[in-house]
Amino acid sequence: MTGYDGWEPISHDPGVVWTGINQAYPITVHPPCGDLMFSDRVGLTSFADTVSAMFDFVRAGGWQCRIRTIRPLDQRRMLRDERKARTAHSSHPAAQRAPD
Repeated sequence: MTGYDGWEPISHDPGVVWTGINQAYPITVHPPCGDLMFSDRVGLTSFADTVSAMFDFVRAGGWQCRIRTIRPLDQRRMLRDERKARTAHSSHPAAQRAPD
């Protein structure tokens, strides 16, 4: 991954780094690491403008957390799974019942 445009925290795992409108990379880090979910600013180390798992770090709130995994998010699959879940929910008999 090279360069990033945004950061979105997700629960207690660090979160997702956005490199463009449709390009996202979920990141996990090795413990111990502070609760990055509430950090105002987050930085990433890199070498030759590339962020790599096991070599680079997420920096936030005085913490420097080694990146365990960083991988591209398959957005097409995510959208397909969301559509499938909505279809399954809307075809469920309880979803079609009128409210009391």
